[in-house]
Amino acid sequence: MVQITSLSADWVIHNIPFDVWRHIFGIFFQQSSNDTRKSVLLSHVCSTWRSIVTNAPELWTTVNLTIKTSDEQSQASLFSLVLRNSGNMPLRMDLRGMMHETTTLTYPQHVWDFLEETRRAKELSLDFGVINALLATESAAYGTVKTELQPCALLENLTLLNTAYKEPNAIPLLERMWMPAPSLISFAMYGAGVSSTCMKSFQKANFPFHQLSALKIGTAIQVEALLDTLSLTPLLQAASFHGVAWEDDRDDDDRWVYDEGGIVLPALRTLTLQGYGSPRLGCLLSPPLTRLLAFITTPSLTTLDLYADRGWSPESFETFIRKSSPPIEDLGLDICDFSQDDKISCLKMLPSLKSLDLRPRKDTGRSDLSRLGKQFSMAMRDWDSLTESFSVCPILEKLTIDHDAVVDSAQTAFESMVQERKRRSPEGKYFELVIADVHHS
Repeated sequence: MVQITSLSADWVIHNIPFDVWRHIFGIFFQQSSNDTRKSVLLSHVCSTWRSIVTNAPELWTTVNLTIKTSDEQSQASLFSLVLRNSGNMPLRMDLRGMMHETTTLTYPQHVWDFLEETRRAKELSLDFGVINALLATESAAYGTVKTELQPCALLENLTLLNTAYKEPNAIPLLERMWMPAPSLISFAMYGAGVSSTCMKSFQKANFPFHQLSALKIGTAIQVEALLDTLSLTPLLQAASFHGVAWEDDRDDDDRWVYDEGGIVLPALRTLTLQGYGSPRLGCLLSPPLTRLLAFITTPSLTTLDLYADRGWSPESFETFIRKSSPPIEDLGLDICDFSQDDKISCLKMLPSLKSLDLRPRKDTGRSDLSRLGKQFSMAMRDWDSLTESFSVCPILEKLTIDHDAVVDSAQTAFESMVQERKRRSPEGKYFELVIADVHHS
């Protein structure tokens, strides 16, 4: 009779080499969004795993600190554990608060320790609300923080949360962090809005805009501040501005202080511009985004996304294309009152286009003028027998629309255009029509 032997419950733990376990834990850590708490859980399974995890500094490289009125002791203990076990590894650091800016909370010691340890940060996210509250509640805070902060020589990615619109009082305080920060290439801001005053404070504090390759402003930003910022970032490769706004309700050309094409961004490949306010409600809170394009030159641009835009400026777009000759391959357009003629004229200027997304954003809807009519379908179907290619967007591979994009009277023409595009697709290529929900940004 065959004897069945079974492995002991801990056979796997004791017989798999430590370096294999360490590699497995590293994969688990990465797939857990680098959550250090998962490393703590692993270390509680058994003494073997505890030894492996404790001696693997790469599993202790994330520090997330949330300032609140409870649970301070456990956060302090975890923070101390991370610093001890991470050795000299670069850190991902995140400091944010769950209190009103005027709180009278006395800040615990590990907040100060966090600020001191930012010198080890490779990725750093800072809540300006916490810094401002600290300055408001601790009489000696400014001098103390100024002394404790050290240059972040390893810093590559900086994110600032809850930035103030008119009172950027924390910016001069943080100057030491990027003096110098030679590796800093990515910068993002979120908050109450970005004014020209705010950006000038960064300039005065010697922020290294000239190093950046990636920039994201995830809040409203004034037109002047946007253009000023772009003029300082010659190495930029990707830029995203979510909420381009006027400083006031004037709608004239007096505010344009740059020459057409005067801001040269030779390396920029991806640009996203979002309007601000609701054009459907008549709010003139942002300019037609194409007017901004006329002031920049981007000869390497391959991806352009304009959304929540309240109007189209054909002259500005033509100026942009003439000065930049950008090889745009991916284009997203969500523009209020974007006529058939404007669409066709725009697309005729983009022979390198491969992907076109015409879905509206959730909060903007669509005017009847902006829906796809028969004229659009006929233009997209037109075949040039001399070049043996389509007259408009000859190499287009993908068109994305929502369910309400095509007017009822143009359904047949649109379907015919799609079939013709598919039939004439070159060998190895296939024209794709995607009908999806409205795009959420």
